[in-house]
Amino acid sequence: MSQPPKMSKLSDICTEFEMRLADELADEIQQAKLGEARLSDSEHCPHDHLREIEHRLARSMLFLKARQNACTCIGKLSDELVVEVMQYCMLYEHSQPTFRLPSAFALCAKWRTIAINSPSLWSMIALPSPLNLVKLFQGRSGTCLLHVRINNKNFIGNSMESRQLGDRFRYLIPRIANLRIDWENDDPNSQSFSQFIDEHIGRKVFSSLKVLSMNDPRVQGESEALTTPALREFHFHGPPSHVLRVSVTHLVTLYYSWASMTVEQVLDLLVEFPLLEHCHIQNSRPIFSAPPRNDRLPTSLNRLKSLSINVFHVSNMRAILKYLNYPASANLSIETLLDPAGDTVTSVGFVEFVKSLLPTNFDEMATLWDFGRVVYTFAPVDKSISRLEIGFRLDVDAKVEIRGCHLFINSEATRNVSRMHLRARTLGNTRWQIEVLRNLPLLTHIRLGASENDFDNFLTALEETPDVVCPLLRSLDCTGTEFNNARMKHFLNFRQEMGVGLHELKFTKGCCQPDTDGLSSLIPQLYELDPEPASTGIP
Repeated sequence: MSQPPKMSKLSDICTEFEMRLADELADEIQQAKLGEARLSDSEHCPHDHLREIEHRLARSMLFLKARQNACTCIGKLSDELVVEVMQYCMLYEHSQPTFRLPSAFALCAKWRTIAINSPSLWSMIALPSPLNLVKLFQGRSGTCLLHVRINNKNFIGNSMESRQLGDRFRYLIPRIANLRIDWENDDPNSQSFSQFIDEHIGRKVFSSLKVLSMNDPRVQGESEALTTPALREFHFHGPPSHVLRVSVTHLVTLYYSWASMTVEQVLDLLVEFPLLEHCHIQNSRPIFSAPPRNDRLPTSLNRLKSLSINVFHVSNMRAILKYLNYPASANLSIETLLDPAGDTVTSVGFVEFVKSLLPTNFDEMATLWDFGRVVYTFAPVDKSISRLEIGFRLDVDAKVEIRGCHLFINSEATRNVSRMHLRARTLGNTRWQIEVLRNLPLLTHIRLGASENDFDNFLTALEETPDVVCPLLRSLDCTGTEFNNARMKHFLNFRQEMGVGLHELKFTKGCCQPDTDGLSSLIPQLYELDPEPASTGIP
């Protein structure tokens, strides 16, 4: 096979170059042999010429490699995309215990040049780091605000390393916009963060700080105050006794996590942040705690837009919400456990608790029931009213109660529901499903995720007579659920004959067995969709 014209021309150029080089070298060697005097003449020494040619060829190879890189996919990336790739690499390195420059910074000459001349790539600084590395980042970051991570992993007491860390940190403070503090050294001789601030930082103002994250899990310690006039987002993991005291004038988002918190501790914490718009409380290893004292005043969060609290026992969660005043438009997401067995004085049934929180007029409901957890989501018709999401952790003792409230049978609150998303390990027997569906007379849209057998039983429930179940149903979405073609045609035929035919059917490609023949003639709109990850909420 002949070479393409351009490749043939390049081959000729290389052949000509090699021949001319060989001829020139032969001439040089011949001239060098003419006399001993000329052998020492550097101008004509063949060894010198060979070295020069070698250097020139090396440069040519670099030139060719650069051109070759430019032809690859990665070489065709724009400078902006290269910077974005490097930023992801920097984020990864910044999250590691020991920081180092990403290898992508030296991938090739082009990438190295882009890295050096992109100040934003040098705005992430990890402390402690060698002084020369800190200075390098300071210089190359230009005037960019900084993202700083600081930890005390290797410091004990008031060591020289601690003083160096304090000096370098203090110098950076005016430029820090995002600060993460990991104060996890549990050595009894190590400094507390409070001591570190007192000795090295003092009352220096964090004038540019917008986001502050701190991890201080040591039980021993005390609270410390930072002057953060521009702070908007605060993350803290540690005991309630030494949560950092920060400026709250502009603070709108709080993420707080700890273990075995009491109701009083949660309420005492929220009192300190009256202007919050978004609040997230994560309580691992929940314990059943006493209710708040009788003389406790409610905590007002008048600007709240979303509240997430996980995980507390039902009675404790109810007590927390009872003592919180927040707008009706705030979205609420909570996760609960049943009260401990045998506690009959303060325990509240889960069903009653959920009903007490339901919006007065909602039309969308999702029930997602998986291993060890069930989640209910309620979306009201009036979007100015809160969206409610309630998670419940299951255990052996909860089975009967959960089954009883699975879709809040006989609850007047559900009678206006028009859209339902249901995903469950099991749907129960057909008679129970019929009872549930009869309490949802306004349903127009159902999305169902279940086993093939449960789906078959669900269709049977929708075929109940003499009174048609869900007479307004127009859309059935069973994406991700396998079903039999003949069974689906029987169901669609039945609904048509009863004068309540469906208008829309959605399913996933490959889930209708053995094929889809005959379905399109029974329904106006048929959607066969590509497989995709299952939704975890109301579609």
